[in-house]
Amino acid sequence: MSTATPARRPAGTLFHPTDIVKLGNGIWVWMARATDSDLLEWKRLSRRNRAHVDNADNEVQDYTDERLDAFRTHQDVLYLLDLERVAFGWSEEHTAQAKGRQP
Repeated sequence: MSTATPARRPAGTLFHPTDIVKLGNGIWVWMARATDSDLLEWKRLSRRNRAHVDNADNEVQDYTDERLDAFRTHQDVLYLLDLERVAFGWSEEHTAQAKGRQP
């Protein structure tokens, strides 16, 4: 969350007095003026963000595992588009339906 470049920081610390800690809801605190409750909130937000990243990565890992297994099963298929059609029933209608749901 810090805006500092790593080259400015001493090794082994995230601290730099002119860095900013983003606490959510538009609240930003100079690192030099952060309190223990600010650090607890920063930690909580960081953990929550990490959980979102981990969930997104899990989806990518699961998707690619399924597709790689399908490529092994369908050795005559070269491209993902063709694999999606053959192994997973994808069609252009899926794209049109997805576009229809967008605001």
